[in-house]
Amino acid sequence: MYPALASYLAAIGCVVPTNMERPKRFAKELQKLSPRLTLAQCQTATSHVYGHQDWHGLQKACSAQSPGAPFDNEMDVEDSIAREDAQTAVIVYEVMGLDPENDYEAPEDNRFKGTTGSEFETYVRSSELHSLVRMQNALNRLDKLRCQWFVFEQSPTHSERRPSFSVEDADGQIATQEFMSTLPQRLAQWWRVNVPHQAEVADSIESHPWDKDRATSILGFARYWGTLNVHYAHTIDFMMGLGTAYLFAQQFTQALMSGINLDALTAMKVKEMRTSFLYEFMYAYPRDDFVVAGPEALAKNGKDTVKVLSNPKSKRGVWKR
Repeated sequence: MYPALASYLAAIGCVVPTNMERPKRFAKELQKLSPRLTLAQCQTATSHVYGHQDWHGLQKACSAQSPGAPFDNEMDVEDSIAREDAQTAVIVYEVMGLDPENDYEAPEDNRFKGTTGSEFETYVRSSELHSLVRMQNALNRLDKLRCQWFVFEQSPTHSERRPSFSVEDADGQIATQEFMSTLPQRLAQWWRVNVPHQAEVADSIESHPWDKDRATSILGFARYWGTLNVHYAHTIDFMMGLGTAYLFAQQFTQALMSGINLDALTAMKVKEMRTSFLYEFMYAYPRDDFVVAGPEALAKNGKDTVKVLSNPKSKRGVWKR
């Protein structure tokens, strides 16, 4: 047992589910989040998310229907948030193998502060070590973000499962939901045309899990594509890299906004929330230097990328030799 676990369990409380169906499903979803783990390891992490010492203890309490801590919807908002934070920390540590207290900030490089996006692009391409360190820190931030929204989506200690929904087209979205539903196939086709010597990568892109309606799935696919953007920075140009990142960011934002009750919020608050989610994503993207591009550049390159991916034969999006 790691030292912080006791404090996390105390913040969560021993929640006793009505049956073991949801904990079992939660453990299987955890394994999808990190396939390197065994089901037994995911069950242990699940028991901790419910505030129990181990899987056997959770099963025993559930079977006996022992008195337990209240469900999320029976708690004050502050206590519920504290529980969710503790549950996220458990998954960050036990499933992702990361330090929940570490923000994994990008390494500083004072020589390049204030540079434009294209200038930074040149630097990233010429400095593999720096870009790889930046990427790893960004991946760690992204994995922590995935854990946070995984807890939100699954809501394991809520009395009822969170209802599913489909993200609908909305004002300000650069791509339609029909377009986004086939994004992996479009990117794979683009790859086959523009990077034909790496056909196996195109196959991997096309088969990668993708659910446009789930924030964690969007983050998972963006993690893979963003990593490719680092390793193939000499091939994928700035427009294509920045544009695809923005498409992911917008879809991530819209997926979150679709799952939140916005009725009590002012239009200004909704706008602020949307902007916050979008930049939260961009800051955690493997190419975290893209965030400095600004809203106008993000939107412009996003629109250009939609045009490229709408043409199966397009040869735009790669650096010209």
